[in-house]
This record gives sequence, structure tokens and C-alpha cells, in this order.
Amino acid sequence: ENNKPQTEERVDAEYYSAICALELFNDDAEYQLTQFVQKHPESKHIKLAYFSMGNFQYRKKRFKEAVYYYEKLAPSDLNNNQLSEYYFKLGYSYFSKQEYDKAQKLFYEIKDVDNKYAAPATYYYSHIAYLNKNFESAQKGFLRLSSNPNFGPLVPYYIAQIYYLQGKYDEVIAYAPGLLDSANIKRAPEIAHILGDAYYKKNKYKEAIPYFEKYLKQAGKISREDSYQIAFAYYKSKDFKKAIDNFKKAVKEDDSLSQMAHYHLGDCFIQTNNKQFARTSMQAASKLSFDPEIKEDAMFTFAKLAFELSFNPYQEAISAFENYISQYPNSPRLDEAYKYLVNVYLTTKNYKDALTSIERIKQKSQEMQFAYQKIAYYRAVELFNDKSLESAILTFDKALLY
Repeated sequence: ENNKPQTEERVDAEYYSAICALELFNDDAEYQLTQFVQKHPESKHIKLAYFSMGNFQYRKKRFKEAVYYYEKLAPSDLNNNQLSEYYFKLGYSYFSKQEYDKAQKLFYEIKDVDNKYAAPATYYYSHIAYLNKNFESAQKGFLRLSSNPNFGPLVPYYIAQIYYLQGKYDEVIAYAPGLLDSANIKRAPEIAHILGDAYYKKNKYKEAIPYFEKYLKQAGKISREDSYQIAFAYYKSKDFKKAIDNFKKAVKEDDSLSQMAHYHLGDCFIQTNNKQFARTSMQAASKLSFDPEIKEDAMFTFAKLAFELSFNPYQEAISAFENYISQYPNSPRLDEAYKYLVNVYLTTKNYKDALTSIERIKQKSQEMQFAYQKIAYYRAVELFNDKSLESAILTFDKALLY
């Protein structure tokens, strides 16, 4: 009778044979257990068969299949030891599938209970809290693991990151430097980066530079934003050569980052007396409108550099100043812009336009009053020579104004 397929002894034998094969890592273990589950769905062993099958799939890192079998169980189907294993492995399976809400609820069930899965459950629960920006909960969990031999070494990196993400830069500066001595190669660039950025956010640019340099050296490829930050730290520390090298890496597409990089790059070139490159950078910054203040200042600086460099016999400078005046008619630098135009026109002996420009200056200094007299006189002479006598008389009268 024992050969009949549904006798209790036969079913028990098939179950224990499959479980033994599983424990011995036999090649046919999965087949035997699958056959048992399919043939005997009403067996008293079916719940533990599902549990064993879930564990087998978990061990093979087939987390989708593990979830399938674990979900056929209810917590009441298992004893306490099995239950903690069930909560953790099902939680980790969901974690691996990036279903973090489901995973966190399962880890929560065992993280504060005395069992061998409490520490890893606490770690993954805290990690999910960290991902969800629930930093207080994450920090509490990580601190509990400080003395754990497996997870303790990971805790300081999370604590440093949490301080950083909370904007507690003083705490980062106090806590993180010691981590660099023990940081593995993978973690060191990350720690150096948050330390550099913490000093950067505190406007301590010189202190930020060594950490940024360590990050730059170890991280390999970095973002444009990182290049800009490093460049700005050099710029504020007056190391203009290194600032130039890094600002160039931040310039790419037409966006706000490029506008700021062009603008500061232009100032670096001015500081290193490379006015031609400064002119090009300021012109590029003036053509972008993401930051209106930078745009205006870049436009004015570009016009001054065009004047100083005498491009296209001053035509570029004239166009640049006229463009500035038309776009910013209420600028506090309007009189200064007209003064530059007056100087351009005087240099090119264009007394007609020079007179028009100087008459637009509201507050004329003594120097501009002298220039006004001179320009009016030469313009009047031009009109006299052109036989425009009435206009010449009016303009000679202007030359007598001061």
C-alpha cells in the first residue's frame, strides 16, 4: 500500500526526500520540491514546502520567485524562528526588487525583536529611511548598529551623509575628516566630496580645495557642477590658472551653469591680463539670460573690453555700448556707458555722434564738461565748413556753455 501515490507515508517520504535534497544542495532538489508542491497541494507539509521553496529561490537570488512562494504563507503558519527568517528574506527580496515600502514594513516586524535577523533588518530598514529622506529615523537605526561587527563599519558613512543632506555642515566638518583615514577606495571620494562641499557651503573656499582635489583625483569622471564648484573655490582663493582649467570643463550647453562659468572665466582672464579671452567669455555670458544681473554686468564688461582692444576700428565697442544703453536705460551705469561712447567717438573724430552721446549724460563731471566744450567746438567747425551756418552758431554757443 505504501506504493499508492496518496498514502500519508508516501507523501511524507516525498516531502522529506525533497527537503533532504534541498539541504544537501542536490541538483534535483528544486525539481523534487516543485513536484511535491504540484502533486500534494492539500498536504499538511505544503506550508513548510512553500517556505523551503522560498528559501531555495532566495539562496539562488531569484527574488521574484522567492516572493511568489513566501507570499503563499501567513505568519501564523510558522514558528518564531521561521517567522523572523520569513520576515527578513521576504523583506530583502522586495528590497532587491526596489519595492521599498513593502520591504520596510517587513523589516519593521523584526528589527526590534531578539533574533538573528534583527541587525540586518535594522540596517536595511534604516537604509530605506535614508533613501526616503527620513533622516531622523535612519540615523537612530544606524547608531544602534555602531558596535555591530558586520554593520558597524558602514555606519559612519551614513551618519556623515545624513548630516550633509540635513545641511548640518559644521557637523560634517567635525565628524567626517577622520573617516578618510579608514575609508576604502570606493568610499573615499564620496567622503572627500561632501567635506569639500561642506566647507564650500560655509564659504571657506581655501579649506574646501584639498578635499575637492582629493575627490578630483580619486573619482575619475565628475559632473559639470562639480567642475564649477572646484573652479569657484580656486577663483575665490585667487588661484586663477586652476580656476580657468576647471571653469572650462563646466561650459557646455546653453544653461545657467554655462552662463556663470563664462562670466567667472572672463574675470579670471581679466585677472591674468588676458583681455582677448576675457572679451570672448564675457560676450558668451552676455548672450545668455538665465541670470539677469550676470547678463547685464557681462554685457557692460564686454563693451569695455571691446573698447580697450579696439576691435573692428571701435565698431564693436560702439555697438556693444549702444546695445547696453538700449537694453538698460535705467542702469546706474548709464552715464558711464555714455562716457565710453564719447571716448570712442572722440578717438574716431566722430564729433556729431560724440555730441549726441555727451548731451545724454545727466551728471557731467568737470572732465566731461571739458570734453563737451571741445566736442561742441569741433562739431561747430565741421558745420561751419559745411556752410550750415545757423547750426554752427548754435553749436558754437554750446561750446561756450561751460
